[in-house]
Amino acid sequence: MDETRFRVHLIGGTSHAGKSTLAQALASQLEWQYRSTDKLARHPGRPWAQEPGGQVPEHVASHYLSLSVEELMDDVLRHYTDNVWPLVLPIVTGQAKDVSTGGLILVGSALLPELVATLDLESVSAIWLLADPTVIEIPSKTSGCHRST
Repeated sequence: MDETRFRVHLIGGTSHAGKSTLAQALASQLEWQYRSTDKLARHPGRPWAQEPGGQVPEHVASHYLSLSVEELMDDVLRHYTDNVWPLVLPIVTGQAKDVSTGGLILVGSALLPELVATLDLESVSAIWLLADPTVIEIPSKTSGCHRST
């Protein structure tokens, strides 16, 4: 394979699939820039505490509690499509076409396959990683495991 063919590698996938770990290792090995879609646009319903071990902000908790699981999923997917993807497009397009810059590894669950498939850029590659379902299951009380959030 011609290593100079690709200028951008997109790594999408589910939570806890190893996207960031792979992306950071690949960026380091290739000496390319690493970016995450998480830094582009924060979803208003994501339960991010202000500091490690801090409380989830009240407006975030209210957002989560006001929606069903289906509504939350629709809301997150709409956020990816309406808010994140329009920011991703110029980054990917610009990086793919500007040979004066180094390569880019862009990672995030917002890089949905159906959105990435709309790109018509030969210098962009993409993969989608899936976590084993047991990684995100709620464990039984006797398993000794704890659910990570």
